Amino acid sequence: MEINNIREIENLLKFQDKDSFYLAYVVKRVKDNNPWTWRNTENYSYSYFLRNEICIKCYIIKSLVQFYKYFPEIKELCIKCNARSYIVPSQKSLEKLKTLFANTLFDDDKYNLFFSKDTGILLSQLINPEINNEKIYIIDLDGENSRESYIEFLKNKILEFSDNHENEFRVFDTPNGSELVILRPFDAAGFKAYCVKYSHGFSCNYDNGVLLYSNVKTKYEE
Repeated sequence: MEINNIREIENLLKFQDKDSFYLAYVVKRVKDNNPWTWRNTENYSYSYFLRNEICIKCYIIKSLVQFYKYFPEIKELCIKCNARSYIVPSQKSLEKLKTLFANTLFDDDKYNLFFSKDTGILLSQLINPEINNEKIYIIDLDGENSRESYIEFLKNKILEFSDNHENEFRVFDTPNGSELVILRPFDAAGFKAYCVKYSHGFSCNYDNGVLLYSNVKTKYEE
Protein backbone atom coordinates (compact mmCIF):
# COMPACT_ATOMS: atom_id res chain seq x y z
CA MET A 1 0.00 0.00 0.00
CA GLU A 2 1.40 3.37 -1.02
CA ILE A 3 1.40 6.15 1.58
CA ASN A 4 2.64 9.59 0.56
CA ASN A 5 2.56 12.25 3.30
CA ILE A 6 4.64 14.86 1.46
CA ARG A 7 1.90 17.53 1.30
CA GLU A 8 0.98 17.15 4.97
CA ILE A 9 4.62 17.23 6.07
CA GLU A 10 5.33 20.31 3.99
CA ASN A 11 2.99 22.21 6.32
CA LEU A 12 5.20 21.25 9.28
CA LEU A 13 8.44 22.58 7.82
CA LYS A 14 9.56 26.10 8.72
CA PHE A 15 12.89 27.31 7.39
CA GLN A 16 13.66 30.30 9.61
CA ASP A 17 17.38 30.86 9.00
CA LYS A 18 20.36 29.52 7.05
CA ASP A 19 21.55 27.36 9.94
CA SER A 20 18.36 25.29 10.20
CA PHE A 21 17.74 21.93 8.57
CA TYR A 22 15.50 18.88 8.81
CA LEU A 23 16.79 15.31 8.63
CA ALA A 24 15.08 12.84 6.27
CA TYR A 25 16.16 9.23 5.89
CA VAL A 26 15.32 5.97 4.10
CA VAL A 27 15.29 2.83 6.21
CA LYS A 28 14.73 -0.83 5.36
CA ARG A 29 13.17 -2.80 8.23
CA VAL A 30 13.44 -6.52 8.86
CA LYS A 31 9.74 -6.43 9.86
CA ASP A 32 8.82 -5.61 6.26
CA ASN A 33 11.15 -8.07 4.55
CA ASN A 34 12.13 -11.71 4.35
CA PRO A 35 14.70 -12.13 7.17
CA TRP A 36 16.94 -14.22 4.86
CA THR A 37 17.10 -11.60 2.10
CA TRP A 38 16.40 -8.25 3.74
CA ARG A 39 20.06 -7.19 3.74
CA ASN A 40 20.10 -7.16 -0.06
CA THR A 41 20.16 -3.40 -0.71
CA GLU A 42 21.79 -3.44 -4.14
CA ASN A 43 25.17 -2.95 -2.40
CA TYR A 44 24.64 0.73 -1.65
CA SER A 45 28.00 1.90 -0.34
CA TYR A 46 26.34 4.28 2.11
CA SER A 47 24.12 1.66 3.75
CA TYR A 48 24.52 1.29 7.50
CA PHE A 49 23.53 -2.07 8.98
CA LEU A 50 21.70 -2.11 12.29
CA ARG A 51 20.29 -5.03 14.24
CA ASN A 52 16.74 -4.80 12.90
CA GLU A 53 16.98 -2.34 10.04
CA ILE A 54 19.27 -0.79 7.45
CA CYS A 55 19.51 2.97 7.06
CA ILE A 56 20.10 3.31 3.32
CA LYS A 57 20.55 7.05 2.99
CA CYS A 58 19.93 10.35 4.78
CA TYR A 59 19.23 13.85 3.53
CA ILE A 60 19.89 17.27 5.00
CA ILE A 61 16.85 19.36 4.02
CA LYS A 62 17.57 23.11 4.13
CA SER A 63 14.64 24.42 2.07
CA LEU A 64 11.37 23.40 0.45
CA VAL A 65 13.23 23.41 -2.88
CA GLN A 66 15.59 20.74 -1.56
CA PHE A 67 12.67 18.86 -0.01
CA TYR A 68 10.99 18.47 -3.39
CA LYS A 69 14.30 17.97 -5.19
CA TYR A 70 15.22 14.94 -3.06
CA PHE A 71 11.75 13.41 -2.87
CA PRO A 72 11.82 11.56 -6.25
CA GLU A 73 15.08 9.85 -5.22
CA ILE A 74 13.67 9.05 -1.78
CA LYS A 75 10.58 7.52 -3.38
CA GLU A 76 12.68 5.51 -5.83
CA LEU A 77 14.87 4.09 -3.05
CA CYS A 78 11.81 3.14 -1.01
CA ILE A 79 10.30 1.21 -3.92
CA LYS A 80 13.56 -0.39 -5.06
CA CYS A 81 14.62 -1.52 -1.56
CA ASN A 82 11.16 -2.21 -0.10
CA ALA A 83 11.93 0.50 2.46
CA ARG A 84 10.27 3.44 4.22
CA SER A 85 11.28 7.09 4.50
CA TYR A 86 10.91 9.37 7.51
CA ILE A 87 11.63 12.99 8.39
CA VAL A 88 12.39 14.34 11.87
CA PRO A 89 9.94 17.25 12.38
CA SER A 90 12.10 19.37 14.70
CA GLN A 91 14.65 21.82 13.27
CA LYS A 92 18.36 21.15 13.74
CA SER A 93 21.52 23.26 13.46
CA LEU A 94 23.99 22.79 10.60
CA GLU A 95 26.83 24.39 12.57
CA LYS A 96 26.29 22.00 15.45
CA LEU A 97 26.15 19.12 13.00
CA LYS A 98 29.50 20.06 11.45
CA THR A 99 31.06 20.49 14.89
CA LEU A 100 29.70 17.18 16.13
CA PHE A 101 30.68 15.01 13.18
CA ALA A 102 33.42 17.05 11.48
CA ASN A 103 34.34 15.39 8.18
CA THR A 104 33.76 11.82 9.28
CA LEU A 105 30.02 11.55 8.68
CA PHE A 106 29.21 14.88 7.04
CA ASP A 107 29.34 15.46 3.29
CA ASP A 108 29.62 19.24 2.90
CA ASP A 109 28.80 19.17 -0.81
CA LYS A 110 25.70 16.97 -0.90
CA TYR A 111 24.56 17.68 2.67
CA ASN A 112 24.01 14.02 3.35
CA LEU A 113 24.53 12.48 6.76
CA PHE A 114 25.40 8.80 6.98
CA PHE A 115 23.08 7.85 9.77
CA SER A 116 23.16 5.27 12.57
CA LYS A 117 21.37 4.67 15.85
CA ASP A 118 24.18 6.49 17.67
CA THR A 119 23.77 9.65 15.61
CA GLY A 120 20.02 9.40 16.10
CA ILE A 121 20.50 9.62 19.84
CA LEU A 122 22.62 12.75 19.28
CA LEU A 123 19.92 14.54 17.29
CA SER A 124 18.72 16.24 20.47
CA GLN A 125 22.14 17.95 20.67
CA LEU A 126 21.63 19.63 17.29
CA ILE A 127 18.85 22.01 18.34
CA ASN A 128 19.21 25.44 16.76
CA PRO A 129 19.63 27.88 19.69
CA GLU A 130 18.27 30.78 17.63
CA ILE A 131 14.87 29.11 17.32
CA ASN A 132 12.29 28.30 19.98
CA ASN A 133 12.69 24.61 19.23
CA GLU A 134 10.51 22.63 21.59
CA LYS A 135 10.55 18.85 21.64
CA ILE A 136 8.01 17.43 19.18
CA TYR A 137 6.62 14.13 20.44
CA ILE A 138 5.23 11.41 18.16
CA ILE A 139 2.86 8.64 19.25
CA ASP A 140 2.99 5.54 17.04
CA LEU A 141 -0.44 3.90 16.85
CA ASP A 142 -0.93 0.51 15.21
CA GLY A 143 -4.03 -1.56 14.53
CA GLU A 144 -6.99 -0.86 16.78
CA ASN A 145 -5.09 1.95 18.50
CA SER A 146 -5.25 3.96 15.26
CA ARG A 147 -9.04 4.20 15.19
CA GLU A 148 -10.31 7.78 15.08
CA SER A 149 -12.19 7.62 18.39
CA TYR A 150 -9.04 6.52 20.24
CA ILE A 151 -6.94 9.26 18.63
CA GLU A 152 -9.51 11.83 19.77
CA PHE A 153 -9.37 10.34 23.28
CA LEU A 154 -5.57 10.73 23.31
CA LYS A 155 -5.77 14.33 22.07
CA ASN A 156 -8.16 15.23 24.89
CA LYS A 157 -5.99 13.47 27.45
CA ILE A 158 -2.86 15.28 26.21
CA LEU A 159 -4.72 18.59 26.57
CA GLU A 160 -5.09 17.78 30.28
CA PHE A 161 -1.28 17.68 30.48
CA SER A 162 -0.80 20.87 28.40
CA ASP A 163 -0.52 24.50 29.53
CA ASN A 164 -3.96 26.16 29.56
CA HIS A 165 -5.31 22.88 28.12
CA GLU A 166 -4.14 23.96 24.65
CA ASN A 167 -2.05 22.09 22.11
CA GLU A 168 -1.74 21.42 18.37
CA PHE A 169 -1.81 18.04 16.66
CA ARG A 170 -1.23 16.42 13.28
CA VAL A 171 -2.17 12.86 12.29
CA PHE A 172 -0.24 10.98 9.59
CA ASP A 173 -1.04 7.65 7.95
CA THR A 174 1.39 4.73 8.26
CA PRO A 175 1.29 1.19 6.79
CA ASN A 176 0.19 -0.17 10.17
CA GLY A 177 -2.02 2.65 11.44
CA SER A 178 -1.28 6.28 12.31
CA GLU A 179 1.19 8.66 13.93
CA LEU A 180 -0.08 11.37 16.25
CA VAL A 181 2.31 14.35 16.26
CA ILE A 182 2.16 16.72 19.27
CA LEU A 183 3.49 20.11 18.22
CA ARG A 184 3.38 22.10 21.47
CA PRO A 185 4.93 21.49 24.90
CA PHE A 186 3.10 19.30 27.41
CA ASP A 187 3.91 17.27 30.50
CA ALA A 188 5.22 14.23 28.63
CA ALA A 189 6.41 12.47 31.79
CA GLY A 190 2.99 12.86 33.41
CA PHE A 191 1.22 11.65 30.29
CA LYS A 192 3.51 8.62 29.98
CA ALA A 193 2.95 7.76 33.65
CA TYR A 194 -0.81 7.90 33.05
CA CYS A 195 -0.46 5.59 30.04
CA VAL A 196 1.59 3.07 32.00
CA LYS A 197 -0.88 3.14 34.90
CA TYR A 198 -3.84 2.41 32.65
CA SER A 199 -1.99 0.03 30.29
CA HIS A 200 -2.10 2.07 27.10
CA GLY A 201 0.35 0.31 24.82
CA PHE A 202 2.22 2.60 22.41
CA SER A 203 5.48 4.51 22.09
CA CYS A 204 5.63 8.27 22.71
CA ASN A 205 9.04 9.75 21.90
CA TYR A 206 10.63 12.93 20.57
CA ASP A 207 13.18 13.18 17.76
CA ASN A 208 11.60 10.21 16.02
CA GLY A 209 10.77 10.47 12.34
CA VAL A 210 7.33 11.00 10.83
CA LEU A 211 6.53 8.75 7.89
CA LEU A 212 7.20 10.57 4.62
CA TYR A 213 6.71 7.82 2.05
CA SER A 214 6.13 4.07 2.03
CA ASN A 215 5.11 1.51 -0.53
CA VAL A 216 6.38 -1.60 1.26
CA LYS A 217 5.36 -5.14 0.56
CA THR A 218 5.39 -7.26 3.69
CA LYS A 219 7.56 -10.37 3.99
CA TYR A 220 4.38 -12.39 3.36
CA GLU A 221 3.69 -10.61 0.05
CA GLU A 222 7.09 -11.23 -1.52
